[in-house]
Amino acid sequence: MDREALKKQLRIDEGDKLTVYVDSKGYPTAGVGHLLSSSNDFGLGDRVTREQVERWLAEDIEQALIDCTRLWSGFWAYPETVQQVLANMSFNLGYRKLAKFTDLRAAVTREDWAMAAIEMEDSLWYREVKNRSKRLVQRMRAVAMSKHSEA
Repeated sequence: MDREALKKQLRIDEGDKLTVYVDSKGYPTAGVGHLLSSSNDFGLGDRVTREQVERWLAEDIEQALIDCTRLWSGFWAYPETVQQVLANMSFNLGYRKLAKFTDLRAAVTREDWAMAAIEMEDSLWYREVKNRSKRLVQRMRAVAMSKHSEA
């Protein structure tokens, strides 16, 4: 997987802030959508270093990929775009929430990318994150269309 391409997408979707802020759900966050735990020594408005942001981002991406492989045993065999879409969703939602997308999980397992896009669209997540979700659904549909045109 092209982790640099994924990082670029996550920076677009999450932002990239060197100051601790409260995210849309009310949680303290910094860097590229990194949720800060209560054990962190950062307060609202505190500055973080670029090095810390890059370290968090690398760790958070690795966790998202681990979660994807827990949810889909065939994850690494999927097309690159599908891997990036699923990793982006995992980064955004976390394992527990993404695991609840049972119909999406089934469609992905079947490698039915068109149905996966439909299942993504048919969710509260899609309505809540708007631009990100629309972009990810379009990418999943593009994979479905390219597979369909090969047949």
